[in-house]
Amino acid sequence: MAAARLIAFVHALRHQLRGTDPCADLARLLPPEDCERLRAARFKPAMLLLMVGEWLRDQRRSGRLDPMLAQATEVPLGRLTEALGGCERIASTPIPFTYSVIIHRTIYLYCVLLPFGLVDAIGAMTPVVVAFVAYTFFALEALGAEIEEPFGTQPNDLALDAMSRMIEATLREMMGEPRAPETTDAQTVGYIQT
Repeated sequence: MAAARLIAFVHALRHQLRGTDPCADLARLLPPEDCERLRAARFKPAMLLLMVGEWLRDQRRSGRLDPMLAQATEVPLGRLTEALGGCERIASTPIPFTYSVIIHRTIYLYCVLLPFGLVDAIGAMTPVVVAFVAYTFFALEALGAEIEEPFGTQPNDLALDAMSRMIEATLREMMGEPRAPETTDAQTVGYIQT
C-alpha cells in the first residue's frame, strides 16, 4: 500500500508541477477509496505523503511494523516532504519581469559601449573580441530564460515523464511486481540528456 502511494506521489508531483490533471495516473495506481480522498485535495502529492505517514502510523500501532523501523522510515518521508516544498517553490517563483528587463538592457548597453573601451587597447581585434563577449552575454541571458521553468514539456526541460516511469519501475521491481509496459508518448521523445 505504501509503495503504491509513493509511486502515485511521484506521478502526482509531476502533474502538480506542470499544472496537469493526475486523475488518470492516480486511478491506475491507487484503490478507489484513495482516489476519492485525493479528489478533493488541492495538493495531491502532499496528501499522498500524509497518507503514507498514516499507513506507517497504523502499521506501528497494530504491531506489524517495528517502532525502530517505522521511525527510520519517517526520515526519508520527511525528505520527500522537503523535496516537494523545494520543487513547489521553484515552480511558483518566476524570475521577476523587471529583473529580466534590467539584465537585457544592461547587456545591450555594455555590448554597444564595449568597442569604445577596447579599440585603443586591442585595435583591429576589437570586433572579434566584442562579438565573442556579446555572444557569451546573450547566451547567458537566453539560458536564464530557458531554465526559468524547468518542469515544463519543452525539449530542454526536465524529463519528468521518464523520471516518473523509472522511479515507478524501480519501486515495482523492489516489490517483486512485473514491469509495467514501456510507453513512448510524444511528450517524452526527443529530450536532450547531457
